[in-house]
Amino acid sequence: LRCINLLENPDKGEIRYHGKDILTDDTVNMPQYHAKVGMVFQQFNLFPHLNVLQNLTLAPIKVLGMSAEDAANLAMEQLKSVGLAHKSQQFPHDLSVGQQQRVAIARCMVMNPQIILLDEPLSSLDPIATGEVMDVLRNLKKEKTLIMATHNIDAVSELADRVVFMDKGRVCEEGTVE
Repeated sequence: LRCINLLENPDKGEIRYHGKDILTDDTVNMPQYHAKVGMVFQQFNLFPHLNVLQNLTLAPIKVLGMSAEDAANLAMEQLKSVGLAHKSQQFPHDLSVGQQQRVAIARCMVMNPQIILLDEPLSSLDPIATGEVMDVLRNLKKEKTLIMATHNIDAVSELADRVVFMDKGRVCEEGTVE
């Protein structure tokens, strides 16, 4: 996931986006690529000194040049979509782990990516929180491409169209869920 998001450079291989290898093809518009790929990190990476709404509005204001009002409206839409509009003024430390994960997903969604990279989105969640996050992922799957690294076979069997098993950075097997 970190390679797809270009947070790390792969030693070898290709990363293809719309038929082009983003690592070698000079015609790929990298800022446009970065705008289309969002990531939800395993540790959420929410800013602890900002409330939920501020965590969601920071990037649209700073990166997209949105007004604070428009960014807040967009953020509230995304918080509603993950069932957390009522938590907009809370700080991350006041939220459960499952709520923090849903905030991290909403923060990704405010940038309207085509592809969402999810790093272990269900790890460290209790069964109730897992169910809440799975509900969000089921809905996201209808409108976005999700690429998820997970050890949760139940989530894979329910959400995946294609599965790639990896071991030590190498593809061992790939195919349909079946």
